[in-house]
Amino acid sequence: MSKQGPWAAPRLRRMRSYRTLFRAPEFAPFLLSFAAFAAAQTVGGLALATLVFRATGSPLLSAVSMFGP
Repeated sequence: MSKQGPWAAPRLRRMRSYRTLFRAPEFAPFLLSFAAFAAAQTVGGLALATLVFRATGSPLLSAVSMFGP
């Protein structure tokens, strides 16, 4: 009879390092595309906030346009 039951601890797999993650060929395009997306979204929000501030002169509306939905 086996000593394993529902209370037995599961076998833990060895944790992977960042080095193995960066060596994976699938990860580089994923990382670069996410970085480009994040940079474009930040620049777009900043541009929108600048345009709203120039048009209205209101810092509140500028912040709402940049960080709002």
